Amino acid sequence: GITLEAASTIIFVNEGLVYGDNIQCKDRILATTPEKAKQKVKQHIITLVSEHSIEEYFHEQLKLKKSSSEMINNYIKYLKTT
Repeated sequence: GITLEAASTIIFVNEGLVYGDNIQCKDRILATTPEKAKQKVKQHIITLVSEHSIEEYFHEQLKLKKSSSEMINNYIKYLKTT
């Protein structure tokens, strides 16, 4: 696979419709070893979204999917004990 760990900035011109695909793309910029992580400078992820566009709608929907995914992946945190 491709890694972009040498990059300090990644710019998304448009996002995919699948939340997991977007996360995988963003993870490509992360260091793959602890040694490389120590050498990294601050990284930036920029997503370009036009106001009042279909991309803005999709971006908002992806944020909702993120919330749902985090809840599913960390369900124990959301369980209430009685």
